[in-house]
Formats: sequence, C-alpha cells, structure tokens
Amino acid sequence: MFKWTSIILALAGVVIGVWTVAASRRRPPVVPPRRPALVTPFDSALAVAGFVEAASRNIRIAPPEPGLVTAVAVDVGDRVRAGQVLLQLDDRALQAELALSRAALEVARQELARLQAMPRQEDLPPLKAALDRAEAQLANARNDRAMIAQLHARQAATDFEMRRAELAEQEAAARRDEAQAQLDRLRAGPWSADLAVARAAVQRAEADLAAIQSRIDRLVVRCPIDGVVLKRFVEPGEYCSPAEGPAMQVGDLSSLHVRAQVDERDVPLLRPGARAVALTVSAQRHAFNLAMLRIEPLAVPKRSLTGRTTELVDTRVVEVLFRVEPEAGAQPPLYPGQLVDVYIDTAMPSAGAMQSAEPSGVIP
Repeated sequence: MFKWTSIILALAGVVIGVWTVAASRRRPPVVPPRRPALVTPFDSALAVAGFVEAASRNIRIAPPEPGLVTAVAVDVGDRVRAGQVLLQLDDRALQAELALSRAALEVARQELARLQAMPRQEDLPPLKAALDRAEAQLANARNDRAMIAQLHARQAATDFEMRRAELAEQEAAARRDEAQAQLDRLRAGPWSADLAVARAAVQRAEADLAAIQSRIDRLVVRCPIDGVVLKRFVEPGEYCSPAEGPAMQVGDLSSLHVRAQVDERDVPLLRPGARAVALTVSAQRHAFNLAMLRIEPLAVPKRSLTGRTTELVDTRVVEVLFRVEPEAGAQPPLYPGQLVDVYIDTAMPSAGAMQSAEPSGVIP
C-alpha cells in the first residue's frame, strides 16, 4: 500500500511541475502606467521640485499679540483690499483704559484753562480790603509812634515805650507790604512756569490717549495687500496667539509664481533667463510655460521636502523664481502651495541670444 501511495504522489508531483512550467511561459498582462512618463521638453535640462505661490508670496497674517478673537470679517476665497479688516481681537480692557485716559485729559485741560483764566475778579476785593486794613494799621502805628516821640522828648515816655512804638510801626508796614504783594501777584495772573507745567500735563494726557488708541487699533488686524484669502485658521471665540502660527493667509492671485529649489551641486548649470516648464504631479500631467524672474543669490537649507527616497535633507538649495505664463485657451487651475516638477533648460544659448540676453537677479 505504501509503495503505490509513493508512486501516485510522485506522478502527481510530476504533473504539477509540468503545469507550473507551462504556466510560467505565459506572457504577463500589460498594465498601463498610472501616469504618463516624465519626458523633458529640452535636450538638456535640470529636473527640480517647485512649489506654486502667489505673486505676493503666501502672506501669513498673525495678530500682534495674543487675545480672544471676537470677530472674523472674511472667509476663504474672499477678495480683500489693502487696509480691509480681517479679524478683531477683544479690546474691552483697553476700552476701559481709554475712558480713564480721556477723563485724565479733560482734567488736565480744565486745570490749564483755570490757570489761563486767572485772576478771578471775585478774588480781588478780599485782597484789596486786606491792603486797606494794613494801611490803616500802619497809619495808626505811625500816629502812636509820633505821640510817643513827643512824650519821649519831654521825658514823659521811657526809651522802652519809644522802641516798642517804632517796632509796632515797622510791623504794620511789613503787613502792608505783604498785602500789597499778594494783590500784585493776583493781578499779574498765572506764573509762566505754572502754565508750562499745565501744558506739559495736557500733552502727556494726550500722548497717553493716543498710545491707548494705537493699541486698540493694533487689535484690528487688516490686510496688507489687495488679494484673496487663501486660508483661515481661527473662528470667533477662539484664543489666538502669534506663537501658535498665523491666523490666516492671503496672497495676490493676479498671477502665479513657481519657486524652484535647485540643489547646490547643480547651481553651475543655472543661467539667467533660462527657459523652464512646470508639470503638475497629477495623474494627467499638464505643462505650464515659465518665465524666469530672478535667481535668489542666497543658498538656504532645504526645508520643503517632496518625500522622494532619493531626496537628501542635509543639502542647501538655491531658489529660482518663475512666473507662470498665461496660455491661450482653457488651462487646468494651479493653486498656491501645489507641488510641480520643474524642468530648466541648461543648454547654452547661441551667440546672438547671448548678446541680447540681460542677466537679472544673479551674482556673477
């Protein structure tokens, strides 16, 4: 029984082996590629990664200080003008300080007006009366001294009484001079130094008021350019802080730019005014002609990664800015932040083209 079982299993193995060999000779089905193959439109070109951005770059708008968002005036896709309000932060505490500052300014102004209105007519009669009383007392003291002098001449008054009469006359004269000085000071009006101090107090109160108004105005975030709201990250009632990132992004979409990152090893192949083409990375690739605007001469660390396995993260790149050229007919839309493949022509131009070319934005 074991013998026949072994023979049957051997024959089954032979049959399976023959079938496997025969099946392996069949041609595998042809699977179409997911996307067309990348073909450079130039004979010699640099293939680099690029990112679409607005003509003004993608401007990140953040509030000047942390605070509670009380209102958001725009939404994603809205067209905005320069100076238009984007969002409002809570300003209740500053509004209270503003009310106090206005009251302090009014106090300073009234104090200045009080000094400028001096002297008051109601203050003159009491001082005049005090002067008249002092003059009467002086006249009385003089009469007493004259009488004591006559008695002293006839030796009817002592030297002590004579001296006391003279001192009483001097005291009355001093009181008269004091009353006269007070009346003259009131009639002269406010002191120039007091007016200067009062004016300085008004200016300080006005400066405090302007400073608080400026702080309130800073809590109203406005758009710096004419453009479109690209992204919005806050809602009314949320706490917004500049350390947490921008509150929204705006950009000028009247034209689009492509920022290509050229590896530092390939920089010698760059030349000003080179032609370039951008291809989208979608399943259906679309080409866009690019016009070079400038080669930014500062090499920076590569931070924007595409995720390719051959990409190095410890390299530096030179950024080249292109403008997307408008084409006749309908074209698929490009969006700021979109990744594109950029092909930059590295072929040397002809002699005539080299004479007419003008370098722009590159250090020789």
